[in-house]
Amino acid sequence: MNTSIEYARPERRKMPVCEMTEDIVISGIAGRFPECDNMDEFGCNLFKNVDMVTEDDRRWPTGQ
Repeated sequence: MNTSIEYARPERRKMPVCEMTEDIVISGIAGRFPECDNMDEFGCNLFKNVDMVTEDDRRWPTGQ
């Protein structure tokens, strides 16, 4: 019984179609931070051990 997987063999992998001649930078961050207006405030609250957990229905309805 042959249990090998063809696509897992390095000699069978396809090489990229184009060559990378320049560096690529992916920058930026986005998110929603509980009880904070920005990432800096979120970081400060984490380091200060601020409880940012809420029990209201702003995130999802309660009691369901």
